[in-house]
Amino acid sequence: MYKLLLVDDEPIIREGLERIIDWEKLDLKLTASCPNAIAALDSMTDDMPDILLTDIRLPGMTGLELVQRAVTLHPMLQTLILSGHDTFQYAQQALKYGVIEYLLKPCSQKEMEEALLRACQAVDRQRKAGCRSDRLHGRGPG
Repeated sequence: MYKLLLVDDEPIIREGLERIIDWEKLDLKLTASCPNAIAALDSMTDDMPDILLTDIRLPGMTGLELVQRAVTLHPMLQTLILSGHDTFQYAQQALKYGVIEYLLKPCSQKEMEEALLRACQAVDRQRKAGCRSDRLHGRGPG
């Protein structure tokens, strides 16, 4: 099971994603659905997600700033951006911060589910790499 944190200041987007995505089929658990980056960071202290799906334009702090802070807290976090802005500068910054998907609103259910599936696969790769690293350094099961 993968844990996902959803962040978007538009309730209609958050609620729409909560409803249309088949979370169970993707083996995802929605840990929180937040209207801004501050609430998202707070929720991460309670329940660290594997995947962060965020908008870019958020009140108080941008989604890119959120990604930067979140990855500092949890370096193995996989991040996806869902944005209404196709600005090259945003996409370029997102790549710099290690965002694995940059989806444009509106995106189809199929597009979103495929992106989430790729994020889950990235989490698996990270987990496997982490296990190998632990064994190499004499930690964990071997």
